[in-house]
Amino acid sequence: MIFGEMSFMEGSLIYRRDSFEGEGLVERVVHFDFSLVLKEFEDFSVVADTNRIYFLRSVVKPLITVAYYDELVKKGIDLGELSDEELAVASASHSGEKEHILLVNSILQKAGLNTSYLMTPESYPIDELARAKLRAYGLKPERIYHNCSGKHAMALYYLKKSGLGNVIESYLKSDDTYHPVEMLIEKLDEKFVSGVDGCGFKNWAFSSVAFLRWLLENFNHRVLKACRRNPKLVGGTNRVDTLIMKANSEKVLAKTGAASQIIVVTESVGVYVKSECATSNEVGYIAIKLLEKFVSVAMPSEIDLCYRNGHGEVVGEVELNANL
Repeated sequence: MIFGEMSFMEGSLIYRRDSFEGEGLVERVVHFDFSLVLKEFEDFSVVADTNRIYFLRSVVKPLITVAYYDELVKKGIDLGELSDEELAVASASHSGEKEHILLVNSILQKAGLNTSYLMTPESYPIDELARAKLRAYGLKPERIYHNCSGKHAMALYYLKKSGLGNVIESYLKSDDTYHPVEMLIEKLDEKFVSGVDGCGFKNWAFSSVAFLRWLLENFNHRVLKACRRNPKLVGGTNRVDTLIMKANSEKVLAKTGAASQIIVVTESVGVYVKSECATSNEVGYIAIKLLEKFVSVAMPSEIDLCYRNGHGEVVGEVELNANL
């Protein structure tokens, strides 16, 4: 694994505006790195590898939930009380809509806790409508509205059910909070790098190829199934990972992360895309276009990158270049 060097699996998304005089002119180019792994029965083929590691930010949240879930199962703790909806929101970068907040509260309540234990930054919801309603009523930002509150609630649930209640009030600084996650990541890539995410929780950089292989191996884990069955809970209204999963009817797992990155995984192929400047819709579009070369997947109609003028007329094109 090489850290900080140029990757050899790169691509570009080229925006070209039409001209009356002939060939259109390039207006914008979005560069990206990507990894792509195929699964055939029990064998894996690495089609593309970024050859560098990135902090995976919120892309790694489903793995965090699985780490907590599996560790609690090993301890003999019955997790039947956790619904699929709660597992999905635990893995989410949620928009802070009503259903998200109710589920985060529910996870905390099942741990015998309340929102005062959350150490996420005080925030308004990502969702514009939910944010506007709170402001209209003069309500202040709260920790539970932060998009990472589901992850934090699941960490608190894990600690409480594991008999580690003594570290709950300082859970962001406790090694106990991260132990099961780092044990799992170390199995995937022993050269992982750790840091701090935007919410104060620990975050990790490790091989995207190893991560994709793990997602393919565990595609039918209860947590990953729960995410696919509840796409809105993983993101929210008009969020790109939600749109991709809704368009593909439980056949695809998608998860975005800060700093222009996404994973999209089917039962037989997974792709990771990372860019320096792409929008969420752009990394989603790129991921689906790369997957289309290997498997049938649907592009959400809401992800429309066509150049259009104010009348809705197409006045340019988008071209994807990738070394596959």
